[in-house]
Amino acid sequence: MLKEFIAGPEGIRPILAKHLKTHGPEDRRPHEGAVRLHLMWHAPTGPALTQRQLATAFTEAAGLAAPKVGAIPGWALRALGVFSTDMRELAELLYQFEHPFVMDSAASEAAFGLRPTPLPEAPPGHVAWWRAQA
Repeated sequence: MLKEFIAGPEGIRPILAKHLKTHGPEDRRPHEGAVRLHLMWHAPTGPALTQRQLATAFTEAAGLAAPKVGAIPGWALRALGVFSTDMRELAELLYQFEHPFVMDSAASEAAFGLRPTPLPEAPPGHVAWWRAQA
């Protein structure tokens, strides 16, 4: 089952997939600290950032001007939801945008020895990849 999940067309990030395949449940005896399939593995994540910080990091890496980033108030989304099902559904997800959304990847980092890519390194690599695709 794990092999099929990793080999799927959508798959997960290649490096995490490699570590899951290498250190997955088939390769370990059940004991304290064993990697178990039923656990949720988050890809290594850095510190929480605002959308503005992330967008700015990518535009700087691309040599572009910092973007104008704003927010639509929740009351406005709920009002628009009267006329648009898309806005209504977005309003239902406001809790994800109104409070910090912080993931803890400590378990996968410890289990697989992975670390998140530092923010100064990630955007330039992504920008270079996208430019190579053009």
